[in-house]
Amino acid sequence: MALTKSEKILEEIYSELQAGAFGQPDDRFLTTRELVVRKNISLKTAFRIIEKLRESGVIRKVGRDYRIARTKPIQKQDGKMLQVFLLSGQTSNITNLVAMTRLWWFLMVLNPQQT
Repeated sequence: MALTKSEKILEEIYSELQAGAFGQPDDRFLTTRELVVRKNISLKTAFRIIEKLRESGVIRKVGRDYRIARTKPIQKQDGKMLQVFLLSGQTSNITNLVAMTRLWWFLMVLNPQQT
């Protein structure tokens, strides 16, 4: 099943965030308008992507800005759990792949209540 444009861009942003392309934790993330220009997308798509990033805990709203959430290193057990799930064949459709991406980010991002 092919990914939608929003899903492709969301995956790109996840990878760029992991690589530090948008800065360090607590740095300001792009505004919706900056995202529109940078990714050549509509404002509606940018709002949808920002909301998905916020829901997954990758970014958080602080005042009028969005900030990159604090990340923690992958622990061996967390990585093993993800590897077992991926090898089990349960990622046969895009819904499961998106769910696994969210789980992976949850394991990578500190819960604000824990900081």
